[in-house]
Parts: sequence; structure tokens; C-alpha cells
Amino acid sequence: MDFMSKSLSNTLLGVALVIMFTSNDKYFLIANTYILFLLTIISAIVGILLKKKKVVFTYENIYMICILYFVLVSCLVAWPNVDRGYALSYILLCLLYISINIRFISAKEIYSLISYYIISAIIISLMILIFRVDYFGGGGYRYTIQFRDNMKIDPNYLAAYLSIPTIFSLKRLILPKRGENKFFYVFCTIILCSGVFLTGSRAAMIATIVGCAFVYIDYLIIVRKKDRYFILKIAFSVILIFIIANIILYNLPDTIYQRFFVNSYVDGSNDSRIELWYNGLQTIKDHPLFGSGMMTLTDAISETTGHYATAHNTYISLWIQLGAGGFALFVLLLGRLIIKNIQNRNFTLVGVMFSLLFTSMIIGAEVSISFWITIIIITMINNYLDRDKEKTLQELI
Repeated sequence: MDFMSKSLSNTLLGVALVIMFTSNDKYFLIANTYILFLLTIISAIVGILLKKKKVVFTYENIYMICILYFVLVSCLVAWPNVDRGYALSYILLCLLYISINIRFISAKEIYSLISYYIISAIIISLMILIFRVDYFGGGGYRYTIQFRDNMKIDPNYLAAYLSIPTIFSLKRLILPKRGENKFFYVFCTIILCSGVFLTGSRAAMIATIVGCAFVYIDYLIIVRKKDRYFILKIAFSVILIFIIANIILYNLPDTIYQRFFVNSYVDGSNDSRIELWYNGLQTIKDHPLFGSGMMTLTDAISETTGHYATAHNTYISLWIQLGAGGFALFVLLLGRLIIKNIQNRNFTLVGVMFSLLFTSMIIGAEVSISFWITIIIITMINNYLDRDKEKTLQELI
């Protein structure tokens, strides 16, 4: 696992990920780590100016600049009831995306940033495994991590953050670059999968399993093309995945096993979520063009429906806050990221995007670090592969 990068901005962003366990925010937002993200933006811009690097304006960068414009417009729409925390988070994350992807990125920077993300997720997963902090208290079935002042992260947000590096870790296990230690990634994959499962998040479990299935599709394609012993390798990989799955399932608490595989859909949570989505859609119906503006989602929804609750859905939340224009731009950005990788048959990244899009449907991840770091990484990879046609995804991640 290589962490060395000549880019200060890339290193700062990686360190910000590694210390995310200190965020002290229930919904795993940038919160107390915002200084490092701000320094990342500054160092990226200074690096471009001092080294006179070529600025790259891709469609993705143009979309994000336009999204930033809609963020500012939404502040005017909600004035004077602007939620400053939301507004500043949107602005910071948009600038982070633009500053990172507006220059040429090296293969080493991409690889090292993914490594930082994996290590960050391993630290959090080990904290879940060791401390077993019960989110609800009183012998529940959902585990998380706890900050000072007894602040606990919502397990759904934590699981969404862990799902993506789990997919990258499995890729490095079954499709390693030369010199990578397979045994290390066996350990990483088991720890990360265990962390995801112990949160009790059914959406993240499905997202992780499907995402890993796409990695395996890449594996089948590559092994069949390059190795005459591909049948033996496929058989070995199936046995290995079966062993890892059984180790994880064997060590799951019975309450979580019951939640996932026995009484998964009869606990009332899905009905509650659909009601939250309905309230969010009603809010959109009342303010379809410009949205409700950059105000707290609970305030926006309560003004329309009388229900003081969030939308519990990233896409509905984006439309409520940014209006039809901002929402459409996010759809174009996300659509471009996934369609490009389907066309290029980069199935591992298709799996990563599926995981992101699926978990984002279940939680309001519009300003969460899991949502933004994933689209930053996917954009970095796409831009690099567009520039260097001879490189393959296998060499980057």
C-alpha cells in the first residue's frame, strides 16, 4: 500500500480521510476536519499557480462550477433563513472537487488517495469491532463509533463511508498490482466487511455485495484473457470469497443476522422512510423550480407538510435545497461518471458507483464526505484514463 505522493494537496486530503474518525459529527460530515479540507483546496490552487500547471476544464468541472453557482443562488432564495453550516459545507466541497480535478492527476496520486481511504475505513472498522458501541443503547443490534460528548455516528452514514473502500480492498485482493501483499488485503477485506455488517445497515450490505460482484466481473474478464489457468484461479477465488463470507457471518451477533436475513423487511423502518420521501416530494412540489433554498431540510419540509423531519434521501434533499437546476446538474454529473465506466467496461468503478448511488437513496448524503470523496476519486480516474489511453484501470487502483 503506497502513500507517497509528490502532491501536497493529495497528501492533505488523504490525511483528512485518515482522521475522519475524529469528525465528531452524527452524520459524518467534514465538521472538525474542515481545516484540512480547506488547506487541501489552498495548496491545490497555489500548486497550480506556482508550478504553472495546465488547467483542465472537463465536462465534470463545468458541471461542478455550475452547481456552485446554484448553491450561491439557493442561499439567496433562503435568505435570511440560510443554514450557514450547510451553505459553507456545499461551497467547501464544490471547491474541493474543482481544485483537485482541475489539473492533471498522476497515477500515483490516485493510488495513494485510495490507500488513504482504505486505511481510514480500517481504523473505523476496528473501532466498531473493538468497542462495540451500541447506537441505540440497551442491547440493540446496530454498532457504531462514539466521539467525545457521547456523540455517536448514525450507522447508516458510517456504513456508506465503509462500503466504497471495501470494494477497492477486494479489488486489490483478487486483482493485485505487482508487489501488493494479498494476505494484507485478505485482512483488510474481512475487517471492512465486518465493519459494514456490524452497523446493521441493510442498504450498505446490499451495496457492498453488489459492488464486490462487479469487481468479480472485472476479475473474470481479466483472468480469462491473460491466464491459461483461469479456471483454477476462478475456483480458488470462489473458495476464498466463500471462506471470507463465512468468517464474517459466523462472527455476526445474532440480532444483526436476524435483521439482515430473517425479519429484514417487517420492522417498520421502510414504511417510515417512504413517508419521509413522500414529505420531501411534497416540498419539491411546492417549490419545484428554485427549491426551498439553503435552509435546514427539517425546516423546509415542516413549512410545507407540518412534519419536522429530514428527507432521508440524497436526491430529494438536493432538489429541495438547490432547485431543479442544481438537481439536474448533479444528475448529469453522476450519470456521466457511471455511463463512461459502463462504456469503458470498468466494472469495478461501476460497482463503486452503484454502491454510492444506492446508499445515497437511503440517506441524505448531499454534504457527507463519503459521497464527495467517491465522486472526486471516480472523476480523477476517468480523467486520467481519458488522457492516457494506454493505461488500464488495473494499473491505477
